[in-house]
Amino acid sequence: MVHVNQGRTATTKHTASILAVDDDPAMLRLFASALSRAGYRSIDAENGAQALALLETERVDAIITDLAMPGMPGLEFMRHVRERDPDLPILVITGAPAIDTAIGSIDVGVFRYLTKPITPAEIVRAASDAVHARALAQARRAAYSHVVSNSQTPPGREALLRALDTSWLAAQPIVRMTERKIVAYEALLRTKSTELPHPGAVFSAAEQLDMVAVVGRCVRRHASALAETLPPDTTLFLNLHPLELLDDALFQASAPLTKYAGNIVLEMTERMSLESIPDARSRVAALKELGFRIALDDMGAGYAGLTSFAMLEPEYVKIDLGLVRNVDSEPMKQTLIRTIVRLAQDLSIDVIAEGVETAAEAAALEAIGCPLLQGYYFARPALPFVSVAW
Repeated sequence: MVHVNQGRTATTKHTASILAVDDDPAMLRLFASALSRAGYRSIDAENGAQALALLETERVDAIITDLAMPGMPGLEFMRHVRERDPDLPILVITGAPAIDTAIGSIDVGVFRYLTKPITPAEIVRAASDAVHARALAQARRAAYSHVVSNSQTPPGREALLRALDTSWLAAQPIVRMTERKIVAYEALLRTKSTELPHPGAVFSAAEQLDMVAVVGRCVRRHASALAETLPPDTTLFLNLHPLELLDDALFQASAPLTKYAGNIVLEMTERMSLESIPDARSRVAALKELGFRIALDDMGAGYAGLTSFAMLEPEYVKIDLGLVRNVDSEPMKQTLIRTIVRLAQDLSIDVIAEGVETAAEAAALEAIGCPLLQGYYFARPALPFVSVAW
């Protein structure tokens, strides 16, 4: 049976609607009561199939769902939701938290993972955050559509070359909290271009124009100059687009960056599969033969980590900021990160938590045992080489 409970703020321009999915009638009553009192429109569904049918006809701003439900399991339901709407926030509430289901939830982009028992105030707070995130995502898409619709043509080769002509590398410190010491810097592409104003735009254009190798060579030239002035006892982390593995210039002993290979860690993202790169494993091995070390970036945010580990055999893993955010107040994230750190240590891999923004997050990560941290809390990316005020 489906119930729609109208909140008290129905006179507003749009009353946010929350779809609650749970096979426990008592939990559905709790959701309905808490959400309706807070002014939300609450919609109930007893299982995943019923909820998917409702999404065909109802406008929904966020979903609260249990994991253990008869018929369609919660993770399967969430994958169907994500296929339909990449921006719809999903709040997972479960009475039996487990590492595998938490990781599965993260893989499908769950907004927040909560455990029972839960109070009405916690339900409302999580729902409010989800609704605001939904509105922000929609605003970003609208802004992007406006920009695209008002553009004559997408940036071409000349625009990309102009962006590279004004490009430079910022650096952000990576610190070892136990020693209050900077141990590395991540080099980050920046440009003065107004046509391609950020790294994502540069690499998106490069992919469309089949010019990833050109961009990669430019970035590596900048990085070699940066490596020459690197502070003592520090390492330089540099993002490497997977398609750069197809560029023979990357593997030349005479290449500008190769001279500094012993001080360079190449970051490969988990957000993009390496399986489409021919001989990826042997190409990565060739880089290691030159002296480069490898980091697996964005761990917990994309493709199968086991495949990435097998191909890269990394010396470092970087935990995605989605796991780091609010880690001080979310026990499940603490458990996940603690597990990652322990398993990485068993493999002699160093772990870096990126995206640290608050003292509370830094303290929680230090307590968990995560040795290396990076984020705005310590320093924003800036002209090399910025220091940290401890």
